Amino acid sequence: MKKTLFYVIFCLLLISMAGCNVSVNKSLYVANGEKSPGQNTVNGNIDIGKSCEITGKCRTVNGHIDVGESSQVRTLETVNGSIALAARVTVEGDLKAVNGAVTCQGGTTVEGRIAVVNGMISLQGAAIDEGITDHNGDIILSGKSTVRGDIVIKKSHNHPRRTKPIVITISENSVVMGDIISYEHNTPVVVRLLSGGRVNGRIENAEVVRSEPSSPSTPEKQIQKPY
Repeated sequence: MKKTLFYVIFCLLLISMAGCNVSVNKSLYVANGEKSPGQNTVNGNIDIGKSCEITGKCRTVNGHIDVGESSQVRTLETVNGSIALAARVTVEGDLKAVNGAVTCQGGTTVEGRIAVVNGMISLQGAAIDEGITDHNGDIILSGKSTVRGDIVIKKSHNHPRRTKPIVITISENSVVMGDIISYEHNTPVVVRLLSGGRVNGRIENAEVVRSEPSSPSTPEKQIQKPY
């Protein structure tokens, strides 16, 4: 099922690239301060420098996407690669990764949502306007990060159960303004609230652990509600 899911996503991404300028077996670079249309490549990376303006989507298969400080971009998508945003980046769209991590540094704003399959999400002082959708990956919010929508853990389908729980860590006065909802029944989900981290909405189908630096962790009863 995992392979089937990957190839479906792979084919959809290639179809979405149809009609675009697509490079094959080549990495693409946008120099500091440049304005450029969207970038598309297969078997290559996309590296965007500092203070750049990208006016279209950037998509790659089998490559990573890196964005330098103070750049402005549109939706970023990758299959088999990570997405890494430096400080003060503005994303006018979404971040989507399959089999790769997403990292956002301080002052970065994503005006859409983050969607990841099989990868970690790490926010360090970033703001996400619409929310996060995650499948089989941990999530870390630190440095006063803000998620204005919900965090949703998607249900797994016919793949081996993880040996460890999915962990959502919210620390250093970070906040989820919406709900945290897990539809995952095969793998436990743990929400860790540390050092002022909080969730304003509901937490459903997950164990909650609260602790402060000077006190031991205190598990709370798991909150479960019917879907």
